[in-house]
Amino acid sequence: QYGDIRALYTACKHRGFVMISYYDIRSARNAMRALQNKPLRRRKLDIHFSIPK
Repeated sequence: QYGDIRALYTACKHRGFVMISYYDIRSARNAMRALQNKPLRRRKLDIHFSIPK
């Protein structure tokens, strides 16, 4: 819906933590704007950008 996803990572130890990598920064920005604070299973999404090392 927001663009092609390069990778998706879910952490087993940290429930509710997901990292999504898009091919295009504009797709990531659009997804972040559209989904920030949206409810999901009685909680609000809290989305942040991550900068690779």
